[in-house]
Amino acid sequence: MILQYCVTVKYCVTAGAHPPSDASWMQPDGGCGSGSARRAPGLAGSQGRWYNAANKGRRRPMADEAPPEVGRRIRELRQQQGLSLRALAERSSVSINTISLIERGQSSPTVATLHQLAAALGIRIVDFFGPEEEIARVVFVPAGRRKRTHTPGALIESLGTGLAGQRIQPFLVTLQAGAGSSGEPISHCGQEFVMGLEGRIEYIVNGQTYHLGEGDALLFEASLPHYWRNPTSATARLLLILEAREGRGTPLLQHLER
Repeated sequence: MILQYCVTVKYCVTAGAHPPSDASWMQPDGGCGSGSARRAPGLAGSQGRWYNAANKGRRRPMADEAPPEVGRRIRELRQQQGLSLRALAERSSVSINTISLIERGQSSPTVATLHQLAAALGIRIVDFFGPEEEIARVVFVPAGRRKRTHTPGALIESLGTGLAGQRIQPFLVTLQAGAGSSGEPISHCGQEFVMGLEGRIEYIVNGQTYHLGEGDALLFEASLPHYWRNPTSATARLLLILEAREGRGTPLLQHLER
């Protein structure tokens, strides 16, 4: 919801529409980034991933693995483009074995992996979770029909997508105890809003730490280096809203893993 820090290649999540109106979730950002490496100043790169503080950095899957529908959808999209497992592996730099396990529902993809696969297939991340939706002027999402994805350490629920000209993306994010980014800040276009709903999280923006409990809110320019973490032994939930300026992208993935 989500959230990739210090990306090797900068991608933005563009809200809403269909091509050619710059409507892909996963296209290189042409407005606030060059598409090349874009790390926070003075910070070295890393593989970056969700971690659990009590588990000394090892990734800890959530109790609920990614639904098998995600793997089936990846296979469907791959086959629609006439790609073999090997071809997709070469395009995405994800191993054949990993893709095969995901497609068969035997492995839960990390957000970084979804990022690579989406970029290789030239699609939006949301396309992994169902067919492309029609553009609408009103989007109603019943509580029981949210699009969900599980990543090691987080559950992300989309609260609405498919609006014509959509420039914001709202998400409900549930973070496991101890989950967070690898600590490498990112910066991206647009603005960012987060509100604590349950538990406690820490948002580090431009070097300053903000402690968010239930009802606390934070709004900032997303060009400022930032990252977050759940430093507690309890689950935390938050509302995350990403906004892009002038139709540019909203980088959901940068907030899910790095």
